[in-house]
Amino acid sequence: MRSLHDRPVEPAARMLLGLALFGICPAMLVKADLGADPWTVLTQGIARVTGLSLGQVVIGISLVLLFLWIPLRQRPGLRPRGHERARDGERLGGGL
Repeated sequence: MRSLHDRPVEPAARMLLGLALFGICPAMLVKADLGADPWTVLTQGIARVTGLSLGQVVIGISLVLLFLWIPLRQRPGLRPRGHERARDGERLGGGL
């Protein structure tokens, strides 16, 4: 059986599809004036105060959050680091 490491395109395609849906759904809620989740309300408020578009504010907040990630000394990736340790046979936590 082939692992995901042999097929790097499939997980990347799934991630991109998920990210696209994650962006499209809040945009549709805003466009239909049906309400919004807390992050979208934050970006709408900043966009209203600054005069920037909603998309520009989302990109700006995303970049700020990525820069705030630097002090954590963890590289952002496609999956959590715990999966690698579990795959390599390390114990995670106390366990039974």
